[in-house]
Amino acid sequence: MKVLPPSKMSEARTELNVLSLSRDSPFIIRVMDGFVLENYYIFLEFAPFRTLDHLTQAMRGLGSDCARLYAMEVTCALKFLHERNIMHRDVKPENIYILLSGHVALADLGSSLRMDGDTIVSAACGTYVTRPPEVWSGHPYSKSVDIWQFGMTLFNIISNSWPIVHPNREKHISLVNNGKILFSDHFKDDASTNLIGKMLQINPNRRLTSSQILKHEYFEPLKEPYSPPFTLDNA
Repeated sequence: MKVLPPSKMSEARTELNVLSLSRDSPFIIRVMDGFVLENYYIFLEFAPFRTLDHLTQAMRGLGSDCARLYAMEVTCALKFLHERNIMHRDVKPENIYILLSGHVALADLGSSLRMDGDTIVSAACGTYVTRPPEVWSGHPYSKSVDIWQFGMTLFNIISNSWPIVHPNREKHISLVNNGKILFSDHFKDDASTNLIGKMLQINPNRRLTSSQILKHEYFEPLKEPYSPPFTLDNA
């Protein structure tokens, strides 16, 4: 259950509207019910394993192989949203829930924005560590902001670290604008580093789209039926 105070009324309405439009995607969290008392109460699909953030920290990084199916499922969620001109704007491990089936679903759509055509916006979005260069600089942005955030997220769930981070705000922004990424030993194959590098392009127009990501060689080892790394049977 998600509880939002009255001050979050706009966020609650946005999330419920987008979730109602996303019922056909198995990779976006489903809303089961909701009501208003003093607060807004939203009942979401059961996620007994919590989030990818919890799993990543518990395992100290999932590694390239274990993260592969999760990455494909999140990409499918983004593709679904982007085809409907919806930006998530806050993709991060804490917003990816692990469902009872062991598969994942993208959640927390309170910051999402539905666009008209190729509309671009400039309002700040994302967290400190996942915010892309165009947002830091105050430039207008579009759906490619989700791709940068997901590139940061994929790096994190693989390695339990961030490719770009500094506690000093100005130095952090400088590192983001520099775009240099160092890969640790958690990255066992060239495919994962190649994919992340193409997602974390400084120029938003050079980033892969969600459709292009799904065609990347990183996902070639996945074969149907897709079995999640962790379920109730092997947890």
